[in-house]
Amino acid sequence: MLFFVVSGGLNSYSETTDNTKAVTSTSVYTYVYVESIGNVAIKITYPSTTRYTDGAPVIIYVTPVVLETISFLDNSYINRQGFITVEFLWPGQQARVRNTYIKSDGTFDYGGQNSIKALRDIALFSMGLNKNADGDYIGNIMPVTPLQNNVGIYAYSHPGMEATNLLVQYGADIQNLAYLVLMESPTADKIYALEIGYYDADGVAQYNPYYSYPDNYHSSGITLDYSTIGWCVNSSLYPDGRPCFNSKSSNPFVLSDDFPTIYGKRTYSTDLTNALYKNVFSNRTWPSDVATPDEAKQLWSFRSIVNNYSLIASNNLNTKIMLVFGNRDHKQVANDKPHIHQAYDGFHKTAGLWVRLNPDSSYMLLIDSSLDSSSLPDKDANTEPSDWQYAEYWGYSDSIDNLTEKASFAAILEMADRVYNNDWSVNLNNVLVNTAHPYFK
Repeated sequence: MLFFVVSGGLNSYSETTDNTKAVTSTSVYTYVYVESIGNVAIKITYPSTTRYTDGAPVIIYVTPVVLETISFLDNSYINRQGFITVEFLWPGQQARVRNTYIKSDGTFDYGGQNSIKALRDIALFSMGLNKNADGDYIGNIMPVTPLQNNVGIYAYSHPGMEATNLLVQYGADIQNLAYLVLMESPTADKIYALEIGYYDADGVAQYNPYYSYPDNYHSSGITLDYSTIGWCVNSSLYPDGRPCFNSKSSNPFVLSDDFPTIYGKRTYSTDLTNALYKNVFSNRTWPSDVATPDEAKQLWSFRSIVNNYSLIASNNLNTKIMLVFGNRDHKQVANDKPHIHQAYDGFHKTAGLWVRLNPDSSYMLLIDSSLDSSSLPDKDANTEPSDWQYAEYWGYSDSIDNLTEKASFAAILEMADRVYNNDWSVNLNNVLVNTAHPYFK
C-alpha cells in the first residue's frame, strides 16, 4: 500500500509504504540549507518499529555523482531492520518522485567541492547537529527517535571517493560520525578510469599487461609505464578512438568504454592524459570529448583520495571503517585488489582508524541462513592478507545471489550493532542484536 500526502512547509511531503510482512516505513522529503549553494533535498525514511528499544540507528546512502537525474533507492529492507535511512540529491541533481521532480539548488559538479560541502551538512543534520531549512532537527520531523551517536554512511563504488573526501575535508566537523561502510570503491584516478583492467561486454577480465603486483602497487598510488600509450581507432567498435597500450603480446590493450565522464568529457588519469598529449597529440588536434591535461589535473586534484589519508589522521575522528568486497569485483579485475589495499593502508596504517575487511560471518548468516558458513570470510579487524596477490580469498564468492545487497546489509547491521553495544573486539562470536526480518525469499 502506498499513499502520498502533501503536507506543506518547505514544499515537503511524506509517503508511507507497507513493507508487506514486516515493519511499515514512512518517507519524509525535506531540505537542508547549505551556505553558498542553497537548499539540498533529502529523503528520510523511518520505520514504525526501531531496531533498539531507545531509538533507531541512522544510515546515510551516498548518491552516485555521474548523473544529474537519479531515482531514489528502495531501502525497505534496511528500514525493516529498524533503521532510519537518509538519501539526498547533490547540488543541481534531481529525482522524480511520483508525479513530480524534486531538485537540489546549485550546480551539479560531479562530486566537486560543493558536493562535499553539501554532504557535510547532510551528515550534520543526520547527526542532530544542525537544522533543516524549516528550522527543525531531524528528531522533530518523525515520531521515532534517531540515535544521534549511531549515524553511519554507506557508499557503493565511486561514491566512496566522495564519502572519504568528507572525512578528509570536514572530519573535524563530524568527529563522532560512527562508521563508514565502503563497498568496492576506487581510491585513485587510474583505478576509477579502469586503466589497470576491466571486464569486457562478455564479462571476461581484460588485464593491462603493464600492471603487476607488487611491482606497480604503492599505498600512495599506482605506477604504470605510459611510454607505449597510443590512440586506437576501430571503425565499428570505437570510431572516435580510445587510449591503448602497445601490448607485450600481439594485440594492444585498449581501454574500456566504461570511463568517468565529468562535465561531458571522458576523464582519464592525469598521467595517462599527459602521456597522450606528449606521445600522441602534441602535433594533432586534441579530441574535444576528452579532458585536457590541465582539466584532468584539476578534476583529480582532490577526487583521487589515495594521498589524502594523512589529512584524516589530523582530524581525530572516532569513525570506524568497514571495507566490503567480493572475490570478483564489480569493476576491478586485478587479483590483488589495489583499491581495497590502498583503502586499508590509508584508513588503518596512515589514519590509524579501526578497519575490518568484510563483515563478521555471523551477520552474513543473519541475512541469509542458507549460506555455507565454512565458505564465508571471517577475518579479524585490523588485519590484512599476508600476500595481497591472494586477496580474493578474503572476499565473498561471486556464487552468492544478490551478493552486493547481502554483504552491504550485513556490514551496516554489524557496524550499527557494534556502535550500540560499544563492542569493537576484533571478531564476534555471534550477532550482537539477533533481530532480522526476512528479505531474501
